[in-house]
Amino acid sequence: MFWTGFAIGFAIGFAVCLAIGLAWHFIRERRQRLAFIESLSPAQRERLANFEPAKGDWRSFRDSLP
Repeated sequence: MFWTGFAIGFAIGFAVCLAIGLAWHFIRERRQRLAFIESLSPAQRERLANFEPAKGDWRSFRDSLP
């Protein structure tokens, strides 16, 4: 009886921690992307808009900049 309650509590705690971690990850990713886009010139923003659908994410675009 005790172990069942412990296991359920552990599972709920794990699920809550996982949800918080995933939320933190996606919020951080979004903030980094927005900060990167704000640092670009208008011409670079246009290139990024064309780059993302064809080749991938903003990080590979950032790495390809001179």
